[in-house]
Amino acid sequence: MAFAFLLLDFPWLWVLLLLALEVGRRWWRSSTIPSVYVGNNAHTQSLLSRLPALEMRYVPPIWCFSWWAQLVALGLLEPFRPRAGIEYDMDVMVRSDGGEIAIAWAQCAGLVLPDDAPVLCLFPTMTASPATESIRRLCGHAIRRGLRPVVCFRRGHLDAPLKSARFHTMGCIQDTKDQIQRAQERYPKAHCVGLAISAGNGVMVRLLGEVGLDTPLRGAACICPGFDVARGQMFKKMWPVVQQPMLSTLRGFWLTGQHAEVLKAAAAKDVRLQAALDEAMLATDLEKFYEAISPFAGFESTDAMYTGTNPFPDAYNIKVPGLVIAARDDPICTMAPEFIGTKMFAGNGPVALALTQTGTHCAFFEGFLGWSVLSGGENWSETLALDFIGEVLRDLRANQHRQADVFHEDTGAQAERLPAHVESEHVEAEHLPTLLQQRTNKPRTSDSKATRALAGAILRKFLRTSDKHGSPQPGRMRSRMVACFSNF
Repeated sequence: MAFAFLLLDFPWLWVLLLLALEVGRRWWRSSTIPSVYVGNNAHTQSLLSRLPALEMRYVPPIWCFSWWAQLVALGLLEPFRPRAGIEYDMDVMVRSDGGEIAIAWAQCAGLVLPDDAPVLCLFPTMTASPATESIRRLCGHAIRRGLRPVVCFRRGHLDAPLKSARFHTMGCIQDTKDQIQRAQERYPKAHCVGLAISAGNGVMVRLLGEVGLDTPLRGAACICPGFDVARGQMFKKMWPVVQQPMLSTLRGFWLTGQHAEVLKAAAAKDVRLQAALDEAMLATDLEKFYEAISPFAGFESTDAMYTGTNPFPDAYNIKVPGLVIAARDDPICTMAPEFIGTKMFAGNGPVALALTQTGTHCAFFEGFLGWSVLSGGENWSETLALDFIGEVLRDLRANQHRQADVFHEDTGAQAERLPAHVESEHVEAEHLPTLLQQRTNKPRTSDSKATRALAGAILRKFLRTSDKHGSPQPGRMRSRMVACFSNF
């Protein structure tokens, strides 16, 4: 009653109440379970079934659930977020034209990884550099998960002026191949996986698609990719409200910033480069800017540039597990919903799409109050991407264990023996291959036929061998093994 009288005395409270109710309604509508689009690939389906983030609502903060609010928070609150404490071991690679690229090995004080720790190749955004704190923070998250991050910095992204007037906003695929080869040479026994953000998806998708199964990356996650950068596609489909800010950012990064003198000096010696520089300075939208700089990437025409840099045609040839993470309210990379139902995320392909209602471009802040915005924790897309990569690596390790643990009948007189984890009479679920368990330590029920066949083979081998050699407690051991495999 007192509240009702208060509303009568102060009518403006009605306005605040109705406004709060409307904000709450819109926030609740934006908090939805992600839509997942995947084809008939059993392995990818199995990987997705183990990701808790895909089974729960993505809940953005109530104070920044709209696309513009998350973008503002992403930019303005970055200086107030804690520093990651990550240092880089820079490996600079000089190219044939004198240009420089680098791979940066992220290191965290007090955390030492084994030589066979999986290598996570990070492909950063369009204007990222070693000074970009968000990339360092992501490296810290990866290190704490047991991964060894290495950031593949493209030409012009080394916090130093260009060494030659050769660059492209999307990078060079040959540079990327050489970067991955250098990373593999340093840790030859480690698995390599990939994680790309925004513009970094261009070179990673081409690397995955050009060679199919021969790619050095055994799995990948793509956060907010642009998909098709052909003429009239991604750049034209950006929301108009972000076109000019993006254009100003790119023009400042490449043409009027630390690279300006190098480009002007090269343009003074080449009429074609001078015309390209002038055209880029006068460009009124991103597509015109993108086309204008094609001579600086060494292309003879804009058509040749589109053919040589667009990752979209290669995406259909990806043969390793991949997860694309995108938001419907992304104003920059807007094309993800267009590929729902297409063969990219259907058929037998290994790539899946996780699409949220909100999250905008690379922000994906989560939690009702959004403490992670200021705490420096993983955002929702980073958590999902790293979880997916973790499951890919779990399966790779399981395959290695399978090759080591499953016996092949020997044609010689070599005696059969059991794997060490089966010879012990204290057989517990946590000692079985990790592929056969969930995080809750309950047996998985959605693994592939190959895994069930493996389970049966191990069980039959165990029972036959225990009868042959005589186990002190065969009944106890058999009952535990049968209990572990009965749910497959």
